[in-house]
Amino acid sequence: VFYQEIASFRYMDRNKQPLSQRAAYQHTIARTQNYLVTILGSHRLDYGKLLARDFNKGFFGLFPKSDQPIEFMIFKVLQDGSVDLIDTVESKSVGMVWHLSNCYEDNCGRIIIDATTGSIVDQDQKDKSDVGNSSLSRFTIDLKSGTVDIDTLVSRSINGANYTAASYEFPNINYKYHQKQYRYSYILADAYESSSYIAKADLDLGTEVRLKPSENWVPSEPVFVPRSVEGDEDEDDGVVLTVAVDTKLGNSSLVIADGKTMKILATVKAPIVCNFGLHCTYVPHEEEFLQVTSKY
Repeated sequence: VFYQEIASFRYMDRNKQPLSQRAAYQHTIARTQNYLVTILGSHRLDYGKLLARDFNKGFFGLFPKSDQPIEFMIFKVLQDGSVDLIDTVESKSVGMVWHLSNCYEDNCGRIIIDATTGSIVDQDQKDKSDVGNSSLSRFTIDLKSGTVDIDTLVSRSINGANYTAASYEFPNINYKYHQKQYRYSYILADAYESSSYIAKADLDLGTEVRLKPSENWVPSEPVFVPRSVEGDEDEDDGVVLTVAVDTKLGNSSLVIADGKTMKILATVKAPIVCNFGLHCTYVPHEEEFLQVTSKY
């Protein structure tokens, strides 16, 4: 366990404190082989609303819009497992960083963070994230130059082909490729909408394969399960799991699709109706499952 002060607060100053010094909204962190990265979004805490317990516009209403760029606090992971803050790098992008697809260090030693990003949250939505225009983006952090480059990996337009998806969220990959260069990301497109579907994104070719068996089919976060735990099979050799709701029949099911073709292999009906849009996870061994569930 380590402690690192990210922002300080003076009660009497409240919102007089500069935005750059206020507590930032943080939705995720990234961990590569040698670094831990804390991602500071553009939303900065309104201390006055917090002290007044003003939740009139939901949780996100405490974090008003700002032009403060996204920042990355870089910690070096030491041999004993502790970390040391080595730099805070400011990007040229304004917005939110939501969920990680992957993070690793490239051959040049740069930190690569692939994550879903979106514009500033609309406070009038009352506690809803602005996933309506999110995309899968790549942040390339060069520690030598202290710069951050950002590229869009998956968005409404892929290689000139216009897709109907307004958003891409909850990306997942073959977990054996965590902290490594990879090619495929399985994503929930049009999250929380009746038009939502599962997309297999090929990040090398800039193409996607869709899973959407019917108009009434509303999936949740996809999870990729490799064919074997220790094998050296292809990156996309396995199955994709998602919990889906049939809005016409009013039931839920676990859908199992081929990781290569995205064709459905099996459908297992659930005894209850599950909410769509939920986070999902897969644990390969019973022992690990017990370790995870014991935390909750």
